[in-house]
Amino acid sequence: MPSAFGGLGIIIIITIIIIIIIIIIIIIIIIIMVSRGSRPKVKWTEQMNRDLLECKKKAKELLVSENPPCKENGNKKGYIAVMTELWAEKGYEHLGIKSQNLRDQASRLEKMDDSIGEICATDATNGGVANGDNIGEQLALGGITRNLYTPPQQESDDFENGDNISQNANLNLANSLDLHTAMEPPAENNNIAESVHQQQQESEAVTYDVLSEARAGVHAPGHLPEFSAVDMPPIISWGHRADGTIITVHSSTIIKAYDEITQWRKNTFLVPYGKVGREFIDQLTQHITEWNNASHAQHIALKAAIVLLATVLQKPSMKSKAKDHQECLTKRLALWKEGEIESLLREGRSIQKRILKTKRAKPPDKAKIFAKLVMQGQINSALRYLSEDNCRGVLPLTDDVMRQLHEKHPEAQDAKLGSILFGPVEEVHDSLYQQIDGEMIREAALRTKGSGGPSGVDANGFKRILTCKSFKKSSANLCDALATMTRKLCTEYIDPRTIEPILANRLIPLDKGEGAVRPIGVGEVIRRIIGKCVMRVTKEDVLDASGSLQVCAGLRSGSEAAVHAMYSIFEEEETDAVLLIDASNAFNALNRAAALHNIRVLCPPLATYAINTYRQPARLFITGGSELKSAEGTTQGDPLAMAIYAISLQPLITRLGISSEAKQCWYADDASGSGSLEVIKQWWDELTEVGPNLGYYPNAKKCWLITKPEKVEGARAIFEGTAINISTQGQSHLGAALGSREYLEEYVGSKVEDWVSQVVKLAEFAMSQPQACYAAFTFGLRHRWTYLFRTLPDIEDLVEPLERAIADVLIPSITDHHCTTPSERDLLALPVRLGGLGIINPSQDAGLQYQASMKTTAPLVENIVSQVHETPDDTVVSALQQSARREKNEVLRTRLHEIKNSLTLKTQRAVELASDKGASNWLTVIPIDEMGFTLNKGEFRDALKLRYDWEIADKPSICVCGDVFNVDHAMVCRRGGFIIQRHNELRDLEADMLSMVCNDVEIEPVLQELTGESLPSGANRAPDARLDIHARGFWERQRSAFFDVRVCHPNADSYRDLDLKQIYKQHENDKKRLYTQRVMNVEQGTFTPLVFTTTGGMGEECKRYHNRLAELVAAKKGEVYANTVSWIRSKVSFAILRAALLCLRGSRTPKRTIRSNVQEADFELDRFRAKI
Repeated sequence: MPSAFGGLGIIIIITIIIIIIIIIIIIIIIIIMVSRGSRPKVKWTEQMNRDLLECKKKAKELLVSENPPCKENGNKKGYIAVMTELWAEKGYEHLGIKSQNLRDQASRLEKMDDSIGEICATDATNGGVANGDNIGEQLALGGITRNLYTPPQQESDDFENGDNISQNANLNLANSLDLHTAMEPPAENNNIAESVHQQQQESEAVTYDVLSEARAGVHAPGHLPEFSAVDMPPIISWGHRADGTIITVHSSTIIKAYDEITQWRKNTFLVPYGKVGREFIDQLTQHITEWNNASHAQHIALKAAIVLLATVLQKPSMKSKAKDHQECLTKRLALWKEGEIESLLREGRSIQKRILKTKRAKPPDKAKIFAKLVMQGQINSALRYLSEDNCRGVLPLTDDVMRQLHEKHPEAQDAKLGSILFGPVEEVHDSLYQQIDGEMIREAALRTKGSGGPSGVDANGFKRILTCKSFKKSSANLCDALATMTRKLCTEYIDPRTIEPILANRLIPLDKGEGAVRPIGVGEVIRRIIGKCVMRVTKEDVLDASGSLQVCAGLRSGSEAAVHAMYSIFEEEETDAVLLIDASNAFNALNRAAALHNIRVLCPPLATYAINTYRQPARLFITGGSELKSAEGTTQGDPLAMAIYAISLQPLITRLGISSEAKQCWYADDASGSGSLEVIKQWWDELTEVGPNLGYYPNAKKCWLITKPEKVEGARAIFEGTAINISTQGQSHLGAALGSREYLEEYVGSKVEDWVSQVVKLAEFAMSQPQACYAAFTFGLRHRWTYLFRTLPDIEDLVEPLERAIADVLIPSITDHHCTTPSERDLLALPVRLGGLGIINPSQDAGLQYQASMKTTAPLVENIVSQVHETPDDTVVSALQQSARREKNEVLRTRLHEIKNSLTLKTQRAVELASDKGASNWLTVIPIDEMGFTLNKGEFRDALKLRYDWEIADKPSICVCGDVFNVDHAMVCRRGGFIIQRHNELRDLEADMLSMVCNDVEIEPVLQELTGESLPSGANRAPDARLDIHARGFWERQRSAFFDVRVCHPNADSYRDLDLKQIYKQHENDKKRLYTQRVMNVEQGTFTPLVFTTTGGMGEECKRYHNRLAELVAAKKGEVYANTVSWIRSKVSFAILRAALLCLRGSRTPKRTIRSNVQEADFELDRFRAKI
């Protein structure tokens, strides 16, 4: 009994508590309702509304006048600020109505006007009387009696086409509301008519809540912050003619032009250097600035910029040259400034028609195309020619292709309540983004690669525009304007219609095989550049939000760590299996509404930019002439796509972690869950239930459950009916393999087979293009198997067929030399800086790469295994990476020592010379043609044979001087004048570079005659003594500096017993003994001997001189010192190499000019393109 009474007491107490809670809730609700009812209200009278519209109209007129209202800092005021001031001047300031409320009320009134105009037009069309038979001559809208009017027909016609185009382009505001903006959509005509009739009956005035009650849809899931809709005037001021008259352009003209050029084929030229190039960049900057400053042309400013790029830079013909481009640009830019857009479009159409009619007379020479791409720095594009699968081509737009494209780009979905995070939104101060400046834009442009978007201008085109120092302030101003745009996108919610052009993509339907389509989206380079800057600023925030279990957001070696971690978890005793998830159309299916809402909670610094760039569907212009919308997911090519996707799935990852004990790891949409079979099943059930709410749809038919052999029967029973594939062997996982050793060997074998075929194809191309193929291998192809080496253990024997293809097929094709001993092959596998060629031996490299990966990823692997969200300490990871590099370098140096001991003395000497600093620069750059870094096949193979002192074929046995002809004789023989030419061309190159920083540069200056000065023994006392170069202000301000060049051959008989340091020192001392005292005592200057070797090395004095030269050039041109010194060494390296080749083959080949104009060099741009 006592226990019964005790239980009853507990029930009574709980009941009382519940009643108290209910009473409290009711009281709170009453308080809220009372407080809402007590908000101050303002009655909007007819006069107030008329005054407000008058204020708005006058504000806009003032802003387009010659003297618009400006802020204290000189910037033009916005129309809302001016309208508010005019409103206050009319005596309404005491009402305390906020400027945003004034803007909203004015917009409502204008919408009502527009809607009534549509009703009148409809009635007239249907036989009604236009003067108001159906609804009267006057209507009271919200208590305002307003006369109906018809806008001037000309203005209506001017913008009619633009409105239609905008609707086709998804610019209409009502459509944008589907993507969760809180702006109120215009009501349908019938609703407006009913509203008008009802309001006429109720009152002559409506009450407007100045504290703004929640608008329609504000409480819907996925609601995003509001933005201010920009005005879209039908006619804009374009500029002024010479006589001062104003040039105007119709907005619809720019809109139609944009829609047309988006269907053009890529056919643009690089902006030419000089005045016209600067003027073009200035014009482009003007349009970007118009958007930045919210000018009257803001609504079409960015479309104008894209149209400018596409029309003015159209290449006139396939064989046109730089001079032709300069003339075209001058003429077209003048037309653009005059507003002659249609004239430019007509010329562009004519050019595009010729392109479409062009037919290939014969099959393309793939080796030639391959080499051309390499010599343009497009390594990845060139490598596609090694795989037949990558050359299927573009599919025609059949009904089936369009159907597949539509399926891969679904319509926008509303956010579901269960997918929305509710939490505080952290305030992010604008100062965070102040670091985004013009220099950051320039650096991002240098690192941006790839094709161009609808404008047709690719990454190389924008590199020229944004990073070339030859354009001086023009490029800098454009970079600054783009930086301002980026900061604005990060800090303000802007009208998404205005940035539509930079968000649009070209969509290429590639043939995936077997009737399938692989859509490839290519966005505007501008978006990629500004996206890189945003990612650079917000990277730490993104990593914190993504954590250790979603490794795609920028964690160092994230995918490697995921592979190692899941392999480790699979080996644990308590793990029965690992489930590998494949999601359908993952990046295109992500629920954008939920993602944009949740990112405000999870990663506030990224939120504003993400919302601005994704709140409206992006236009996709399909190659072939059609168009789609990207309304869900992320956009291909967006640098922030991975970050946004990673953050967007965090609610799902967190939910799975709470509801299940499974250990999980994600790389974007590729998820893996492990544990006991029961735990994995629970994890799977939760994933399939919750995932779709966020736009994540697991495809069971493509998912694999990898089980231990003894667990397979239980797995089949537990996962029966799920359609999940079950295997005890294994499956590919993030580009590696997970499962049994048998599966690993099979997987590696298939990869090796593919790589062998690519190596063989490369060797085929190398027969005619050895330098391009060598660069493609060292800068591209060899990295294709690096990832596999770093993620899979004990595969040295499995990659032996790849080594055989490299050693037996590729190396002979490139070098025209067969490795006769294992030591010789091992030598070529060493890095170039150690005397090798960097043609790695996969069997030797695999183990080193795996050990390095295991070491550097250990902290992240530990976090994944422990299921810890926090990311590893970056300083720890950096220290581990440095340690791994040191260990690898130690291994390589030990290997070099072993190799040298097994080589002949002759080859040992060659390796020592090849390891000298500066001797290998010609091998470590991409052979960019316009930089003078290309060699023909004979020159390249001769250069390699000179490097290793290999036998050179087809050389004469006797020199014209009568001596036996060999390499050593060729380098020192004075017959033919090649020795003098070698000296003079090096001298001229150094003088050219000196003239970049010194004004008084003179070649072969004659020294003053001696007039009794005392000089030491051995000094040059000749009256006509002269040195190679004189410059003033090099070492010290205004002081003369003299330089003398000497090129020696280190394999000459007199030097064979000396090491390099001794050779350099001997020649430097010889020069100093001859000239130092005479220059110091007579010329009051400094003297520096510049000693080079025929193999490309240089003495310490010469290195010191080049370091100083790089320091001065970098300071004068605003370049990075490291880039400048690398550029100098590369120029010198090629000059010495070409001179050596001339000495070797001079009697058989025409003279080649080594000298090049270095005055307009862009060191940083050259460095990024050629990997200097």
